[in-house]
Formats: sequence, C-alpha cells, structure tokens
Amino acid sequence: MPRKSSPSSSRSKASPASAKPRAPVVLLTGFEPFGGERRNPSWEAVRRLRGARIAGHRVVVARLPVAFADSLPVLRRALREYRPALTICIGQAGGRARISLERVALNLIDARIPDNTGAQPVDKPVVVDGPAAYFGSLPVKAMLVALDAAGFSAELSHSAGTYVCNQVFYGLMHALR
Repeated sequence: MPRKSSPSSSRSKASPASAKPRAPVVLLTGFEPFGGERRNPSWEAVRRLRGARIAGHRVVVARLPVAFADSLPVLRRALREYRPALTICIGQAGGRARISLERVALNLIDARIPDNTGAQPVDKPVVVDGPAAYFGSLPVKAMLVALDAAGFSAELSHSAGTYVCNQVFYGLMHALR
C-alpha cells in the first residue's frame, strides 16, 4: 500500500488537479496445491493475470494456503493491502467438469480430508455465532450467460462444499458485511 508523505517530507507533491487517480483494483485469489497434487489449477489460472489491466482495473493476485488456520488471515491481509473494488476467489473442485459459479457460502467446516497442515476439523463453524450462510454478491446468472457466450462450460452451484474454498468464501462475505 502506498505510504502517504508526511508534511515534513522533502519529496515534491503533485497538486490534486494533476494527480493521476489510481486504477481500481481487482483481487483474484487461488490456492496452493493440496491432496498430494503438484499444481492447483486455481492458482495457475489466477497467477497468469497478475498485473493485467482489464476494463480500467488493475489485477492483483494472492495465493492462499490450503490450511484452515491460515487461509483467512492471508485473505484479510490481501484485502487490507490492496483495498480491492472487487474480489474473486477461485478454487479447485475435484470431479467437476465445468466452471462452477458459487452462490452460497456455509458457516460450516466439515473436512473429509486433512488440509496441508494435517488439520481435519469436523462440524465446526467458520465464524462462531455467524449467520448460517451468506449469498454471494456477484451477478452469477449474468456471468454464466457471458461464460457460455464465450464458449466456456459453466454451471451455477449452490454449495461451495465444506472445505477451505467454502471457508474462504464465507470469510470473505463475513468481512464485507
């Protein structure tokens, strides 16, 4: 995050009229590999967009750990650092043949496999005393139409599961409330 100059700074300052506004930021997140895999397609897709300019927005990326104790702190740090206008979290869902646009994040962690640190929480809330679920705020039906028109196979999903992807989706929505 850029630091503001103090009044005693010797650097010259641009006048407000000549200062160029910074482009709004889009934060994309992907995950590190897990479950014995060497790569995670979510990170491979996201990292290729680092630094891109899309529709006047500057794209920044963050790689999230597949670890229940660490994923939300890393996400919160990225949100504080970049102050994005839009955040899109990308994940990998084994067995799904299409891009799934998630609509609902559950306040539930119920890991069928351990995370990368060996933790395997069962029937735990993402946020103690948080709402049972959050609906995403992106226009997923319009996104689905656009993906289809562009030739991508995509579908709406009403559950992000109960693993780290869901935890991140719920944690993001809780932070944005």
